[in-house]
Amino acid sequence: MDLARLVRSEPAPSRDAAGPGGGVEGNERLTGLAGAALFVILAAEGLTLLQMHQLISWHVFLGLLLVPLVLLKTASTMYRFGRY
Repeated sequence: MDLARLVRSEPAPSRDAAGPGGGVEGNERLTGLAGAALFVILAAEGLTLLQMHQLISWHVFLGLLLVPLVLLKTASTMYRFGRY
């Protein structure tokens, strides 16, 4: 073994550095994007409440869009909580 070669070698990547877009930073970005999407869709959902009889199909559609986003936001937040 060449000792000089071992000294010059780069350190092993940490567990948090899972590549571009991964790890803690990627999870933070995912949580933020899910929160922004939830904000927009919840605002649209609130607008459909104003004329519920005419917009019932839109209200149901937007409500169904909220389910996977809420699950994604919950899962990514719980992942971050577990990492602490």
